[in-house]
Amino acid sequence: MVTDIIDMTRRMKLSLVLLLLLPLSSQAIEIEVRALFSGAAMFVIDGQDQLLKTGQVSRSGVELVEANPSEAIVRINGQTRTLQLSDRISSTFEKPEKSRVLINVAENRQYITTGSINGRSV
Repeated sequence: MVTDIIDMTRRMKLSLVLLLLLPLSSQAIEIEVRALFSGAAMFVIDGQDQLLKTGQVSRSGVELVEANPSEAIVRINGQTRTLQLSDRISSTFEKPEKSRVLINVAENRQYITTGSINGRSV
């Protein structure tokens, strides 16, 4: 009877440990490929920019197996995946309206104006 209680306690402890480890192994990793090179790739992993070279492992456990200018092969939680360059950057592109800008010549024969690019004065 005492051995049955000890065995049951051990099984309960093991079950508890396995339940606690389960969320760690099944956490989703958000990964986006920003740039591809021969032997390296720039990723955004869980919101952080990271440059990985072939064989390197990120802090999140993403390993770059191979990279070339067309694709990156990564290993995540033991599974190998092939990723291509993200289209997120270009997916929100909108063609700007054509506008005409006319800058008059000043008395000293210089073109002087004020303006801004991306909200910054130039």
